[in-house]
Amino acid sequence: MAVEPAEKLRTLGQSHTHDRDVSWIDDTLPALNCVSQLSQRFQLILVSAVWMHLPPNEQQREVTPCR
Repeated sequence: MAVEPAEKLRTLGQSHTHDRDVSWIDDTLPALNCVSQLSQRFQLILVSAVWMHLPPNEQQREVTPCR
């Protein structure tokens, strides 16, 4: 699963992964509302080129597991 809010970057990512089993989702931090609605748990989350733009309180919100 890949999450990308920018349409052009999402389209580019889709073009590079069209032969792989990747689901692309239009969603944004800090809420990730669309991803949250999927009710899935992830063993690994890779955040690239976005984490440093979130204030510390939003970073903490993102790493706190939902129960």
